Amino acid sequence: MNTKQVIFILDDDESVALMIEQYLKDSIPDNDIYSFTKCVDMYEHSEFYNMSLLIIDIKLSNKVHVNEIAYELNNNDFNIPYLFISGKNYDYECFNKYDYTYDFIKKPFDLNELLNRVKVLLKVSKTYKLHATQQSKLQVSLKELFDYTNIYLLILDCNMKIKMCSYKLGTDLGFDHETEIIGLSWKQFIKEKDITKIENVLKNVVDDTKKYQKFLREVTNKIVTRSGTTINVKWFNSRIKNGQVYTFSIGIPYNRKVTPLDDIDSIRSYWKHVLDKDETTLKALRNVV
Repeated sequence: MNTKQVIFILDDDESVALMIEQYLKDSIPDNDIYSFTKCVDMYEHSEFYNMSLLIIDIKLSNKVHVNEIAYELNNNDFNIPYLFISGKNYDYECFNKYDYTYDFIKKPFDLNELLNRVKVLLKVSKTYKLHATQQSKLQVSLKELFDYTNIYLLILDCNMKIKMCSYKLGTDLGFDHETEIIGLSWKQFIKEKDITKIENVLKNVVDDTKKYQKFLREVTNKIVTRSGTTINVKWFNSRIKNGQVYTFSIGIPYNRKVTPLDDIDSIRSYWKHVLDKDETTLKALRNVV
């Protein structure tokens, strides 16, 4: 197992950045450590997407808000911790609204203290990456589960563009592979008279208002294949929120069952359990899209 981790240091004071870089290279030589004075250089580095920890000066001269940098990175699947280098009187309250792991070290700081904090945050980062690996395996397993059953899986963006679908749904619609319909509008597979109804249902699922929550998560409509035939489908809808909001739907064709023992009531019971108690399925699918 590769235990090497990548540390980035961003400080517009080159002497400080180089001092930290050299000290960490001497102290934890089994890791890759790089220092930068400009954000653009950091973003363009070949190891950027492998970053395990970012050490960053809290007040860069170009007035970049470092809490916003951390937020944007984590919002784009950079689930890493941050070590902020701050002045004596910095107001830390602005960080409370952000959901990422961070620590502060005040200037002037002791290099041994810096090293200790780095070691702790690297352990946090390793835990994050292990979790991400396990989550990725779960995502693959879920996708395979849907591909080899009669269940339809469908994920739509806010404009009803298809972000993901199961193999079974794609082939039943008349395509050789489900990836062929990624990016297409779901409206072209719905009868024109039903489009407004489906739009309203999905809008309220995304809004997730309590008024509509109970009865608008389920809807039945006919989907239209490439050959013009129709399939009557019972849909169970929810939302996935990960930066953007998507509609996540499980569809049960009325002309077949998932297994010999399955029926609509048992599927409804399972779906309610997923939504109300164990959201593992929804959480695992967030990063897929």
